[in-house]
Amino acid sequence: MDRLFHRLQVIESEWPLVTTDGKTCYDDFYRRMHDVSVNRVCVSCSCIDHSRTAGTVLDIDVELLRPLQTNPHEVQFPFACGVGCLDSENIMIDRLGLSLSLDTSHRMYLCVSCPKHLHAGQLPPEALANHRWLGPQSPDFQPSELRSLSWIDSIIIARGHMFGSVVRLQRCASAPDAAYFGIKGHAVVVPQDTTRLIDILPLPPSSLPDHVRVVWSGVSSETPNRHQLKHLFTVSTERVRAALYWLKRNHRDYYSVTIDDAELNRWQPVFVAVELLDSIAHVSSSTAEDGAREGFGVTVDDLDHEHHMFTTSGIVDVNCVSAPANALTLERLATFTDNHTIHIVNGNRIRRDHDEPSYFTSTFPTLFPYGTGGYLDPRRRKPLSRAKWQSLLLRHSSRCANPQFPSVYNVLL
Repeated sequence: MDRLFHRLQVIESEWPLVTTDGKTCYDDFYRRMHDVSVNRVCVSCSCIDHSRTAGTVLDIDVELLRPLQTNPHEVQFPFACGVGCLDSENIMIDRLGLSLSLDTSHRMYLCVSCPKHLHAGQLPPEALANHRWLGPQSPDFQPSELRSLSWIDSIIIARGHMFGSVVRLQRCASAPDAAYFGIKGHAVVVPQDTTRLIDILPLPPSSLPDHVRVVWSGVSSETPNRHQLKHLFTVSTERVRAALYWLKRNHRDYYSVTIDDAELNRWQPVFVAVELLDSIAHVSSSTAEDGAREGFGVTVDDLDHEHHMFTTSGIVDVNCVSAPANALTLERLATFTDNHTIHIVNGNRIRRDHDEPSYFTSTFPTLFPYGTGGYLDPRRRKPLSRAKWQSLLLRHSSRCANPQFPSVYNVLL
């Protein structure tokens, strides 16, 4: 502490520091940006590299890639890459890592870590072939039945719900007709049933308020009318039906699910989730909340959801049907701190990510359309730590092909 304090004193005494020449700063910026202005995908692990010097580019070598040989009966989709010598051996690679040389022969890119295992004749733990495959390696990453789902549709078809969302509606000066934000931080986590997966789907619209809360921030007289919000809270019955039947046929976690056709038949073809609109809460001002969150970064996906500013936050559980006896005490204690998150849960066996293979895949079926590629898989020959699994997902080449991929993974991780 003394050393740090002394260092701060020295920095303050030398302030302001001599600025670097503008041309030198620009040259350095240009050089650094140029060094990382490439996207290279490893054929083995499907991870994106942005450096021109990392990894190696090689001619196609079947013997080197033989550890990536995969049993086609375990994969629910065709994974051929278009290179005959690899496809004949059922070798699983990411074809985005292939390129053509001047003589039109295929070449492949390998990252820094994968060749160490491949040269030893071993399967790299990070490889797609190590039961890390998510779906077809194509720009249309998601099946058409899942690609067009709205955010409410995704909640209705999910078997697990590991978080709740608080959605804040607020007018924006730059878009006075409508601009929508999600509340982040300053939240108390209250009881939610996390002890089992849902076996009968779809989720009834009447239960949506157990997972989503909507708050209008502003003058009560300016609260939007339903017709102004209905496009953000609309459910398509046929989209939900098609997604559920596709998942039951293809998703490992949905094979045993019972689809409640009677519930679906009661729905209108397209309807508004009035349960959410009826439960809209109101706060007079968001100034304090905005000030507390000023400077927090958002992604492009946060700023362009269905052409509106609309963000949900994965930090709040909202189902408080069976609060424990000490819930009120803990909530009262929480009011004595400025920034807090208190976890209160019920049930005698909470679902846990470190021992349930379906923990992530059943909660985010649109990201894991076949139920594979999750953190845990008993068939995986070489286990992955959760930190490594997270890192691999965030660098997965599907982030380029599917614009929804990174935004939801930021919530997931």
